[in-house]
Amino acid sequence: MCELLSNNGEKHEINISRRALTILPRDLFHGLENLQLQELDIGDNNLTTLPKDIFDPLDDLRTLRINYNELQYLESSIFYELLQLKELNLRNNKLIILSKDIFNGLQDLCVLNLSCNQLSYLEPGIFDDLLSLNDLDIMGNSLTTLPKDIFRNLKELRYLNLRRNELNNLESGCFNGLENLSSLNLDSNKLQNLESGCFNGLSKLRKLHISRNSLATFPEGLSNGLESLQRLYLCSNKLQHLESGYFNSFSRLEKLELGCNSLTTLSKDVFKGLESLKILDLYTNKLQHLEPGCFNGLSRLEVLDIGCNNLTILSKGVFNDLESLRTLFLFSNEFTSFSEDIFNGLSKSLSSLLRSAFYQILRDSMSAKKKS
Repeated sequence: MCELLSNNGEKHEINISRRALTILPRDLFHGLENLQLQELDIGDNNLTTLPKDIFDPLDDLRTLRINYNELQYLESSIFYELLQLKELNLRNNKLIILSKDIFNGLQDLCVLNLSCNQLSYLEPGIFDDLLSLNDLDIMGNSLTTLPKDIFRNLKELRYLNLRRNELNNLESGCFNGLENLSSLNLDSNKLQNLESGCFNGLSKLRKLHISRNSLATFPEGLSNGLESLQRLYLCSNKLQHLESGYFNSFSRLEKLELGCNSLTTLSKDVFKGLESLKILDLYTNKLQHLEPGCFNGLSRLEVLDIGCNNLTILSKGVFNDLESLRTLFLFSNEFTSFSEDIFNGLSKSLSSLLRSAFYQILRDSMSAKKKS
C-alpha cells in the first residue's frame, strides 16, 4: 500500500479504487503533505467507516471520490481541512443522515454527488457554506420533503437532480436562493400537489422535469417565476384536464411533453401563450376530441405527436395556423372518417403527404375491423 501511494503521489493523484478495502488506517496519508495531492479515488471498495481526520494531511486536494462503498455515517468534521476541494463524490453508499456541519468550509466546492444513498431528510443549513456549488445530485434517495430555504445560499447552482426520491409535495420557498438554476429534475417522485409559488425565483430555469409523478392538476400561478423555461416534461402523471390560459407565462417554451397522461379533450386556446413552442408531445393519452382552435397560437410548432389516443375524427380547421409544422404523428388512433379540409393551414407539401397517409390509415383500420 505504501509503495502504491508513493508511486501515485508523484502524479499528484492516488487511485486505490476497486481493491475490496474494508478499512483505511487513520494515518494512511500522513507524510504526503508535501506531494500537493490533488486527486484521490477510494471508490468501489467495501468501506463501512472512515476515521474523522483521515483526510487532514491532504489540504491541496481538488477531487475526492468515495463512491460505491458501504458508508452509513460520516463524521461531521471529516472534510474540514479540504478547503480547496472542487468535486466530492459520495454516490452509491448507504448514508442515512448527514450532519448539518458536514460541508462546512467547502466554499470552493463545485460538484457534489450524493445520489443513490438512503437519505430521508436534509438538515436545514447543510448546504449554506457551498457558495460555489454548480452541480448538486441527490437522485435516488428517500427524501419526502424539502425544508424551506434548504438551498438558500446556492447562488451559483446550475443543475439540481432530485429524481427518484419520495417527494410528495413541494412547499412554497423550497427553491429559494436558486436564482441561477438552469436545470431541475423532479422525475420519478410521488408528487401529488405543487403549491402555488413553489418555483418562485427560478428566473433562469431552462429545463424542468416532473415526469412519472402523480400530478392530477396544476394550481393557479404555478408558472410564476418560470418565464425563461424552454423545456417542460410532464409525462406519466395523472393529468385529466388542461385549463385554458395555464401556459400564458411560458412564452419561451420550445418543448412540452404531456405524453402518458389521461387527457380526454383539448379545449380552444388551451396552448395560448406558447408562441415559441416547437415540439408538442401528447402521445398515449385518452384524447377523444380536439376542439377547433385548440392549437391556436402555435405558429412555430414543428413536431406534433397525438398518436396512441382514442380519436375517431378530426374537426375541420383543427390544424389551422400550424404553418411551421413539419412532422405530425397520428398512428394508433381509431379514425372512422376523413374530411379533405382538416389539414388546411398546414404547408402544402405536408398537407398532401398527410392526406395520402390518412387514407391509408382509414383503409387499414377498416380492413382490421372486417377481419375481426
